[in-house]
Amino acid sequence: MFKNLEISLKTLINIWLTLALLAGVLSSYIWMDSNKRWQAHLQKGFNVGISIHDYLQGHDVLPTEITTIQLSPNESRLADAALWQKLSLVDASDKISNYVLDDNIRENMSYKTIRVTILSKEIAYEKDEVSLNERIPNSHKLAEITQLLTRYCSQNTLLIKFDNELWRSFDGNAMWGCAAQPSDFRLASLIFLGVAIGSLITMASITTSKFTQFSEKIKNRFRKKDAFLFEVKGTKELRDLSKALNINIEKERASLAKRSMFLSGVSHDLGTPATRLLLRSEEIDDAELREKFEKDIVKMTDMIQSVLSYTQSEIVDDIHRPLSLVALVRTVVDDFADMDKPVSFTEPKISTTTVHNIFQGKNSIQKSRSFIPLDNFVVRGDSIALQRAISNLIDNALKYGRRAIVSISGNETYAEVSVLDNGQDVSVQDLEKLTQPFQRGTNASYTLGSGIGLAVVHNIAEQHGGSLTFARTEQGMTATMTILRT
Repeated sequence: MFKNLEISLKTLINIWLTLALLAGVLSSYIWMDSNKRWQAHLQKGFNVGISIHDYLQGHDVLPTEITTIQLSPNESRLADAALWQKLSLVDASDKISNYVLDDNIRENMSYKTIRVTILSKEIAYEKDEVSLNERIPNSHKLAEITQLLTRYCSQNTLLIKFDNELWRSFDGNAMWGCAAQPSDFRLASLIFLGVAIGSLITMASITTSKFTQFSEKIKNRFRKKDAFLFEVKGTKELRDLSKALNINIEKERASLAKRSMFLSGVSHDLGTPATRLLLRSEEIDDAELREKFEKDIVKMTDMIQSVLSYTQSEIVDDIHRPLSLVALVRTVVDDFADMDKPVSFTEPKISTTTVHNIFQGKNSIQKSRSFIPLDNFVVRGDSIALQRAISNLIDNALKYGRRAIVSISGNETYAEVSVLDNGQDVSVQDLEKLTQPFQRGTNASYTLGSGIGLAVVHNIAEQHGGSLTFARTEQGMTATMTILRT
């Protein structure tokens, strides 16, 4: 449904900003609402302590949620002696926390002491959680204790001795127990905000990564001169850019195709008069003149065919087909060997990336190297174009170096086809000049050709993301065609 929907990057940014704002507002609302209800719960727990203090002084009644009973004189004496485990309302597993509240503010010269013991099923409360040494009334200290009970989820019972009276038990779990606590969504609001922001960042990263991938495709296409068209998908800007590039690619293809068709027509049209000239040259009685005529006509037709071959080498049809480079090179070498040409093929060594072993420590790094099986050494390219390039390299080696030794090397990224000959007359700089069309070496007067072979190899290497280089060795000159494997 939304596959063909075009959304601009500006619209996407506005949507993301709106969603981020809504997520922030909703998360803030959830946080503030939970915090408000939690603060109200804590304040309610504080008020419970004030009510209990007033009740002990006989000034007020307890809230209906709190029940109280007075301990018997015998149990009160046990409580005075801190023999808590002997009380009937204390279980052996109860955790006991004791507080002594002294009034440092004396009103009407009256001085009251309140002893508080918390019986809890889960928590042993620390004394420093209540401001016992502050100059505040006992009512506020007791309120801090009941507020402390509301802060944690536990089943609690308060034992309180007010001045010299008997101990009393207060059960207020309906107000400070786990069931009384409001739902706290503050952590959930943070998680929601984090998930929302993470999702928006992920969507933004996916969108920007599409532009990055697209730029990499453009780089690879111009580096490897692929024939593929760009897939039209993504944001409106990316779709428009893909369409524009595809139009230019189609125009480029059409232009090269027209040029090739034109040269093919010219080659065909010139072939007929050239054939007539060859036939008519046989009527020339002067053998030397006849031979010169024939050589010029053959040279003219060869030049036309060379121009056509060079133009065809610029046309990229589809170089994205996987093929075995080793099998392809062996086929070309075998064709030359069948014609009794001095061409040989050496077994390639194709290595993978060096692996560093660090398990024995920093100072004992070990390097290991593995090799790719020949059957698995696959490249993606145009088999016909690569065969033409390898044949041209071998032809060039046979013309100027009298022999050709072909080898293959490479790794996970690149493959190299090298041709070694016995040539000693041409320098590396001269050979690099020969990669331009219709350039021939100084010793080329003894051989047939139009100076187009290495230029074709250079074109094909560039179409496959590589290059053509030369190097002088002790054995002779080595021409290396490098191609990108992926």
